[in-house]
Amino acid sequence: RLRKREKLKGYERRVASLYRRAYLPAVGLRILYPIVGEEVKRDCASPEDVIEYACCLTRAGALEEAESYLKRPDFQKYPQAIFFRFGIKLRKWEYSEGIEILKPYLAIPSLKKYEVMTAKLNLSLAYTYLGEYNRAKPFLLEVLAETSPETERLLYSNALRLMGCLELFRNNLSTALDYLAKAAQSLNQSSSLDHFLCRKWIAICQFMMSPKKADFREHLEEVRKEACQIQ
Repeated sequence: RLRKREKLKGYERRVASLYRRAYLPAVGLRILYPIVGEEVKRDCASPEDVIEYACCLTRAGALEEAESYLKRPDFQKYPQAIFFRFGIKLRKWEYSEGIEILKPYLAIPSLKKYEVMTAKLNLSLAYTYLGEYNRAKPFLLEVLAETSPETERLLYSNALRLMGCLELFRNNLSTALDYLAKAAQSLNQSSSLDHFLCRKWIAICQFMMSPKKADFREHLEEVRKEACQIQ
């Protein structure tokens, strides 16, 4: 173990980030704990290491502990810390508080286009959860206008899917189905969770349009069983 840690020296944060993105946050936490995990060491650790540790905690479901790391006043100049604080609020269903965190984030001039579009997509998600569809829709339209399935496929398809959900919640079922079908198509029939979410909402939308149709009922049941397996 000591030899492995010596090999990682100087790269702990990058490796921990890779494990977090691979849905293995516990490994990332083990890598960063000797640097960040204890309060005495935390004060000496770099802000970037502390932020990544908090991100791993978030992915592991330890939301309160993660948020306590990210609340440090000096972290307000780090965009990633602000964005992950918003993510925690979203997971805690505290959408209004999350929106107030994300608005200043969008005003940061150093953000790249992808970061801005990701923030606006998430802002529209928060407004949609609050039922404020008129506030959500302009952000979604902007993301769709500024991205393409060729260069930002995931952002583009998620914006289409969220637009479909928004129209479904407003009971515009035909329009919703059109957006959801385009979202699924843009993902090229992949086996990803994003594609499953498209198929789930398509099944729900079709059932709402024709609840007595046997094919739609069966399709919805198939998706329900698949969702149980994913969980």
